[in-house]
Amino acid sequence: MNLSLLFAEYISVHPNGFFSLLNGGINALAAQPVNDKGQQPNFNGHLLVRIESRPEEGGKHALKLRLQDQQNALLVPEITVNFETPAQPALPVNLALAIPIPLKKGNYAFIAEVDGKKLAHWPLAIVEQQQKPAGPAATPTPNPWGNPAGFGSKLPQA
Repeated sequence: MNLSLLFAEYISVHPNGFFSLLNGGINALAAQPVNDKGQQPNFNGHLLVRIESRPEEGGKHALKLRLQDQQNALLVPEITVNFETPAQPALPVNLALAIPIPLKKGNYAFIAEVDGKKLAHWPLAIVEQQQKPAGPAATPTPNPWGNPAGFGSKLPQA
């Protein structure tokens, strides 16, 4: 069995074995301070779990996902998903899981196990939010077509 992970802002899976995603490949997020209600803000992301199996691996399986730090402490509760792979696999099994992640500074990794065997991991760093440097505002680059938005105007003639 081959399993791969991909973390993105949003993922939608399709029955034909395809998936769609928005802002995929996230492996770092900016930490946020606790809000005025004493709550840690979350990033609501999606984790794609893509499973490819061989005919002899067809049947029911249990997937366990953890988002843990280097000391194996969990950032979010462990997720368990039961799934079934076909006896004659033609398409991979795609699972998209919505996961609200507290933006607490640290180095983490998604760990994926199927039937107790670790098959994949995806690193995720939550880093200190960068401060914008003080200084003059950036000057916009002039649009060669003359329209400030760049839409609805004629293209320049060659």
